[in-house]
Amino acid sequence: MNNRKAPPSLTFRGMADAREDYARLKTWLCNPAVRKWYGADDFPVPPSLEDVVKKYRVPSLLEEEVHPCFILADGTPVGYIQFYPIRSGGSICSSGRIDSGTGASAPSHCGP
Repeated sequence: MNNRKAPPSLTFRGMADAREDYARLKTWLCNPAVRKWYGADDFPVPPSLEDVVKKYRVPSLLEEEVHPCFILADGTPVGYIQFYPIRSGGSICSSGRIDSGTGASAPSHCGP
């Protein structure tokens, strides 16, 4: 009998322009383990909810072609990711970054 737990099902959902999503992001950005890898440059002290809304306001990000999303493990938000086009020599590249406190980055792709 195998007693290993099955890996979680990972999905993504777009971040909503809603207090609940900004509050979740604020909680993560105030976590010392996350701040070690992400957020300390943007917020020298742990951010207020107003600071997070100002920096991550969804309509403003979308105007800049930045698509903020939450990473869900079995339906529970566990991380933040964003993707955006990178223009390089006339080509559009895609890039993403996982900012969940692990410091891991998603691979980038650039094509014709």
